[in-house]
Amino acid sequence: MRYFTVNEANAMLPALRGRLEACLVMRGQLRGLHAELSALGHPPQQGEPDLSGPPAVAKLKARYRGLFEAMSSEVDAITGDGVELKDLETGLLDFPARMGGRDVLLCWKLGEPRVAHYHGLDDGFRGRKPLTDEACQQVAAGARRGQG
Repeated sequence: MRYFTVNEANAMLPALRGRLEACLVMRGQLRGLHAELSALGHPPQQGEPDLSGPPAVAKLKARYRGLFEAMSSEVDAITGDGVELKDLETGLLDFPARMGGRDVLLCWKLGEPRVAHYHGLDDGFRGRKPLTDEACQQVAAGARRGQG
């Protein structure tokens, strides 16, 4: 497992922000296509892509499939470095870290200017606490000792 410092997590935010925003746009487009295909009696199915149906339906299904694959690639890029995507709708991300000898999660939500909160592994979003200067130093110290 990779552990992040607060500075490392903050340095990743511009790229992550762009990827999350792209995912949200694609998710909206997917919902629209799903509704359109469902209204035509051809809702998208899980599993193998089904591009059958009249040409207009097949075209919509192909577009749906392409958008789904593109969004999946963005999600893979977000989580590929060890970042945890907790909620796509709100853009909620967690970054594993070490603080005071224990595992914690640095917490960031789309719209926040920087990583400014953390919580225990079992505390979730409601258990968020502000990252004080002392807490940031503890996270950095955990990384320097080879725990991060």
